[in-house]
Amino acid sequence: MAHKTKEEYLKECLVIEPEAITEEFVRIPGDLSYWNAEYSRALQESLDATTERKRVRAELYLNIRTELLEDGHKVTEGIVDASVESHPDYVEAQKAENEAAARKADVYGTLDSVRAKKDMLVSLGAMLREEMGARTPTSGSAWALAGESTETDMGCDIHFFVEYKHPEKGWTNIMFDEWYQLRLSKEVGSEEAARTVMALQKQTDRYASFDAPLHVQALHWGWYHGRDYRLFGVLAGVRDYSVKPISEPRGLPKDVSEHVRFYPHGSKHWGPAEWAAEYGDDYADPSAGHQFCDDLLNEDEGIDWHSRTWLSLGELKAYNWTEPQRDEGIVDEATYKLWLDNGAKGAPGAWCGGVGGPGVRVVPRAHLDAILQGCAQRDPEVTSYYTRIEWFEGTANPSFNFTVEQMSEMAEMMKLGPDDVRAVFYFDN
Repeated sequence: MAHKTKEEYLKECLVIEPEAITEEFVRIPGDLSYWNAEYSRALQESLDATTERKRVRAELYLNIRTELLEDGHKVTEGIVDASVESHPDYVEAQKAENEAAARKADVYGTLDSVRAKKDMLVSLGAMLREEMGARTPTSGSAWALAGESTETDMGCDIHFFVEYKHPEKGWTNIMFDEWYQLRLSKEVGSEEAARTVMALQKQTDRYASFDAPLHVQALHWGWYHGRDYRLFGVLAGVRDYSVKPISEPRGLPKDVSEHVRFYPHGSKHWGPAEWAAEYGDDYADPSAGHQFCDDLLNEDEGIDWHSRTWLSLGELKAYNWTEPQRDEGIVDEATYKLWLDNGAKGAPGAWCGGVGGPGVRVVPRAHLDAILQGCAQRDPEVTSYYTRIEWFEGTANPSFNFTVEQMSEMAEMMKLGPDDVRAVFYFDN
């Protein structure tokens, strides 16, 4: 088979083939992934070109200024700037920066077009669902892929444990309340520490603790309990594929503590009878689709756990949590204006991945800017304007920062090295 030209592939990415709608739904995630990667490369090249142009300018500025002073010429900033900007090395660096910026804009335009195609396919899927009435969507069908909620669309949660290397017992799980009580006991004694922890747990209902201080949340929910997909991407490449993970999932360590290995029921193996006693008869019926939590070192067992892995405290501390990462989303007009008023920096107040419906239109930023500035007319048929924006921010998460700080404090108090404390975790959908 002959290889496709770039123009042929680009056309396939952007054009909807009406006779092959199902195939279009199947290929759109791959096209989005490809052009996201292309944009990331183009963005990096543009940033690198800008850095290089600035480096060349600084080097030329210093050299030219020194030469002028040594030759006894009058030196002003204007003279030096003019000499720098006309120098062949700077002209070449400026040209490379412009070319990189043009390529970034070109790739972004293609990526935005692919996104628009996805939005059209989603709208088409909604129309198909209306035509098909109340039929239950089949996983993998065109209209299921077009945005219908299926099992694969469920949210993802993390199960997070902390272990330390005991000199005699080996790797040992420690619950957050155990650690917090141990920490307090160094200040107020063990009995008062136990009373304090119990009081903190009682004073706030578990499900009302999300607005409580972080240590109170952790006493209710454990070391970490949030659902932050950017964090999941950094920790194990789960859900957010736009960031490079600290490590791809490694599986549970072979010397994992028994508590984690047989979680959620400690070292006891639960079978159908135990599940039924705890959760009801439905959970004792294998035909209901429930599996029983067994040895989690066996990747084939354990309800729907996935991406089992671990990271040492040293790895968590070494990661640059403040490094800016690219994000993007669709915002409504009011949110967009507020974002602009705040300097168009950081994440907006709210955003989504896609939007549709009667009177709704997603337009390029330049179009919405023109409307806001009075340079373009509003479409009378449009009741809600949206646009897609991008921003950069670090992956810092206050709750997870607290987790790492507590792990570090525990290591220091127990006189353990950064490789002697680790987080062991996995995910479920």
